[in-house]
Formats: sequence, structure tokens, C-alpha cells
Amino acid sequence: AECKAMKDMDKFDCYPEDGANEQKCNSRGCCWLATKLKRNHDRDIRVPLNTPYCFYPASYPTYKYVNASETAFGSIIFLKRNYQSPYPNDAETLKMVVKYETQDRLHIKITNPLQNRYESPYPEVPIVDKADKNLNYEFIMDERKTGFKILRKSDNTTIFDTTGLRN
Repeated sequence: AECKAMKDMDKFDCYPEDGANEQKCNSRGCCWLATKLKRNHDRDIRVPLNTPYCFYPASYPTYKYVNASETAFGSIIFLKRNYQSPYPNDAETLKMVVKYETQDRLHIKITNPLQNRYESPYPEVPIVDKADKNLNYEFIMDERKTGFKILRKSDNTTIFDTTGLRN
């Protein structure tokens, strides 16, 4: 039921390499659902190429919350992968640094704490060593879900939301 309820535009390919079939797809814990043939402007009936047959269900277990600590500039949050990834070299652990830089600016950086990677020095942003206290936004992270949300305090408008990606 969960698989059939997903809209085509929300489906993310769970088996991007060659050789996908229903058995291999199901072994990854993903949904297999052949897309409906569609008639194009030439009246030809074709399989839509932008909709995968094998896709992640909305409840697919991704990263889970491990712990968080408050710092002078915001928060440091650690997440651990909650599934066996089909992709090579996937990060087992993620570190999310949340800096409340100004009352209108938030900086979120997600990295693999076990492997350094190149980081572009641009654009240059002023370095902040302590959090602004009078924030016009609210950072929300639910320990039971993957993702986070940023709300504008004045009217409770969602500015950014990754929780709709599910877990």
C-alpha cells in the first residue's frame, strides 16, 4: 500500500545500476512497481524514463539520530546509517554542525567525521564563535525522524524542510 501511494515525482531510484528486477529490488527493502505506459504528443505509447521501477519507500530506514550537544555557536549532531547501503563508500556516520550565525542566518554543515574531504574556501562567510540569541528562525530536529526543519518565528512559515523525505 505504501509503495502504490507514492507519486511518480517522489520516487527515488533504489537500483540505479543495470540489472534491476523485482527480486533484487525487494532484497534491498525497496518497492518494485512498473510505471504505467503513457501516451506522448505523437500518440505513441512509451514507458516514462524518468520514473524508476525500483524506488525507496517513504518509510525506508536512512540515518538515525545518535546524539547531540549544544555548543557556544549552536549544536553538533551525530547520525548513524540505519541500513546496508547499496552504494560504495557511503558514510556510516554523519556529523551535522548547526551554527546560529546571525538573527537571520543559519549555517548547517553535514560531513563524514571519519574522512576529510576538500572544501571550497568560497564563498567567504564571517566566522562566528558564539550563537546569536535573538533568532528570527527556529531549527527543529526530531530524534525519531530523519531530517530537520527551519521555521520563520514571526509567522511560523516553513523556510526549509527535509523531514518530508521521510526515514
